Amino acid sequence: GVGEERKERRERMAEVPSGAKEAFAELVDSCNWTKDELEDRLSINFETGLTDAQVEAHRNKYGRNEFPEEDGTSLWMLILKQFEDTLVIILIVAAFISFVLAFFEDDEDERFTAFVEPLVIIIILVCNATVGVLQESSAEKAVEALKQYEVAEASVRRGGGGAAFPGGGGG
Repeated sequence: GVGEERKERRERMAEVPSGAKEAFAELVDSCNWTKDELEDRLSINFETGLTDAQVEAHRNKYGRNEFPEEDGTSLWMLILKQFEDTLVIILIVAAFISFVLAFFEDDEDERFTAFVEPLVIIIILVCNATVGVLQESSAEKAVEALKQYEVAEASVRRGGGGAAFPGGGGG
């Protein structure tokens, strides 16, 4: 759910070098800076670009210019996520109570029909979980397909000349 995604984001942020969060906080308003302010505050020169030493210093301060690789969600986790919803939990409890009460039904004819209700609830929950798992796995596949459209190469200015680096943040 949403809480799980927030936890994953916090864990990815933990991979950022120490001090980078504070360094990023300094840059919050950088979109409003003039060209001269950018050059002064970041100690850069737009004509010559960054030196190798500046690149290394920025990499140490801010981390690599790439997103951390995310592992796909396992099938079991996808299935369990389908049963986290409050309404689904209520339906599971209702099916369980209904199932237990069916055992105490005195009339033999009514006993069979008493088991039908919890069985129908369980079948609906299984169908719902199946649809949810199929949707989430196809969404993950769609995201993976979109990653193929990432920039293959980035052009940068280094030490007065141009350079190209893989889009994965090599520069």
